[in-house]
Amino acid sequence: MTLRQLMTSRVAIGGSLAALALSALLIFGPARAFGLLPQGSAVTRDQAGNRPLAVLVRPMRREVGYTRHQAYTGTVRAARTGLLAFEAPGKLIEVLVDDGDRIEAGDVLARQDDRKLRARRDEIEARLKEAQAAFAEAQNGPRLQTVEAARARVAELQAQEALAEIEFRRDSELRQTGSVPQQSLDRTRFSYEAARARRMQAEQELSELDAGTRPERLDAAAAAVAQLEASLEDLDLRIEDCRLVAPYAGRVVRRMADEGAIVAADVPVLEIAETDRLEVRLGLPPEIATELVDGSDCRLTIAGRDYAARVLQRLPRLDPQTRTQTVLLTLHPDPNGAVEPPLSELARLTIELPVAREGFWVPLSAMTRGPRGLWSLFVTEGTEGGEHRVVRVEVELLHADDDRAFVRGPIDDGTSLIVDGPHRVVPGQRIEPLAEATGAAESATSAAAGAGSIAKDDRMSPR
Repeated sequence: MTLRQLMTSRVAIGGSLAALALSALLIFGPARAFGLLPQGSAVTRDQAGNRPLAVLVRPMRREVGYTRHQAYTGTVRAARTGLLAFEAPGKLIEVLVDDGDRIEAGDVLARQDDRKLRARRDEIEARLKEAQAAFAEAQNGPRLQTVEAARARVAELQAQEALAEIEFRRDSELRQTGSVPQQSLDRTRFSYEAARARRMQAEQELSELDAGTRPERLDAAAAAVAQLEASLEDLDLRIEDCRLVAPYAGRVVRRMADEGAIVAADVPVLEIAETDRLEVRLGLPPEIATELVDGSDCRLTIAGRDYAARVLQRLPRLDPQTRTQTVLLTLHPDPNGAVEPPLSELARLTIELPVAREGFWVPLSAMTRGPRGLWSLFVTEGTEGGEHRVVRVEVELLHADDDRAFVRGPIDDGTSLIVDGPHRVVPGQRIEPLAEATGAAESATSAAAGAGSIAKDDRMSPR
C-alpha cells in the first residue's frame, strides 16, 4: 500500500469516526438534557463522580395487624308510610295538598261532599228531641191538675152511685107491696150497677195517676232516645269520615286524585311518608350484625353527606336468598337543619374490622409492581465500608387505604424504607439516607447539586 493510499484510508476512517461521534451527540445530547435517558445512566454518572444520591428514608415498624374498613349499603325509608283513602264512596270536592307538601298530624288533606249526610243528621236530631221530650214526660208522671180532676171525677161518680142505690132500694120495697111494676125495678137496678162500674173505673184511673208512669213505658221511651242518639252518632262519624286527616307529620309523596272525581271506598287518594323519622335497612353478614348493639350510635354516608344514626334493632330472621341479617337504623335529627335525604337513597355504613396479620405500613408511592403479582420496595442496606446501597425487596400486598398499604415480606423490623420515589434509584446504587422528617430540604438540595454535577461531567467528558 502506498503512502497516498494509507493517508487516504486514515482520512476516511477519521471522517467516519467524526461523523459517528457527531451523530451520537445529536441523538443523546438532547435526550440527556431533557431527562429521556434511563435513570441508570444518571446513576452510573453519579457513581462515576463518587457522589451518593441523597434519599429520604423511614424506619419500618412491624405491626401485629391492621383495621379493614368494610362498607355496606342500604336504602333510606320512612319509619311509616301510608295510602290514605275514604271509607265510603263519594264525590271529591277539595284536595288541600300536593306532591311534596309538608303536613302535620291532624291536618285536613281532602274532603268529600257531605251535604246529604248533614241533612239526614238534622232530621235525626229533630226526632231525637221529640223522643227526649216524651221520655221526660214519662219520667215526671201526670201533672197535679190531672190528678185532682180524676179525684173529683171519682167523688162525682161515688155520689151518683149512692143516689142510684137509694132509688134501687126504694123500688125494691115498693115492688114487694105491688106499688111499682117489675120493669121500673129492673131499670133502677141497672142504673145502680152502671153507676158503681163507672165509679170503680174512675178509682182505677186515679190509682194509676197516683202510682205514676209504668216502668215498661219508661224503658220504651228510654230505648227510643238511645236509638236516635246512636243514629246521630253514626251520622257524625260518617260526616267526619268525609275528611281525610293526616295521621302523623311528614310529607305528601304522591297525589292520586283531583277535585270532582267520584272515588270509591278504600281507593287511595294520597300517599304520605313520615319523613321526620327516617330509617335505613342494611343487610349485613350475621357475624357483623351481632357486633352492632341495639341503641349504639354510628355514622352513615348518604348522597355524599355524613349523618348520625342509631341502631334500632336487628331482625331475628336471615334473608333466605342473601343469607344476611337485616339491621334497622334510625337517623338522628340534624341540629344544624341539614336537608333530609330523599327516600330510597342509598346509605353506606363503614365498619372497622380488625385483621390479625403481621406486616408493615408503607406509602403507596414507595411501591412498584413486581413479578408474579408481588410488589417491590426499595430499602437501604449498610456495607462494611459504612456506605449504604439500594436493595429491592418483594412483598405481598394485604390491604390498601387511600395513601398507604399494609404489606408483608422478608423485612426486619426497623429496616429503612426509601420513601421519596422508587423511580430515582436502582438496586445496588450508593445512597445517602436522610431521615424523612429532617432531610426533605437537604434531599432536594442534594438532588439539585447532583443534577448539576451530572451536567458538568457531561460537558467535561470527551466525545
